[in-house]
Amino acid sequence: MKQAATTTGINEYVDELDVLKKRIELNCATRNADNSARRMKNELNLKPSILSAISNLLKAIDLAQVHNTAVDFTPLIAELNQFFVPFMALTRSRSTRNKNADIKKTAASSLTTTATA
Repeated sequence: MKQAATTTGINEYVDELDVLKKRIELNCATRNADNSARRMKNELNLKPSILSAISNLLKAIDLAQVHNTAVDFTPLIAELNQFFVPFMALTRSRSTRNKNADIKKTAASSLTTTATA
């Protein structure tokens, strides 16, 4: 294609477009990295308050069961368990993926090392 562009005299424009394409790709990659880091900061800041609120809710339910023995809390607990199932599955799968990634990194780095005598 470069030969055809040179023959027709538009090779300067093609080269300029190639440089622009690389710049756009670099800008997109940088923007994606910046956006994901910014999002992670917000999520990490919210995590302690969310965990605290959930913990307080579960403790309040346990305390209410002790104080109100006449009330059956089984439907509420079952509904909360059903609500937490997808989140627990995501947490477990993320943990498993991270462990597997660590194992692959360790295995890959051990293959590249050289033995010294």
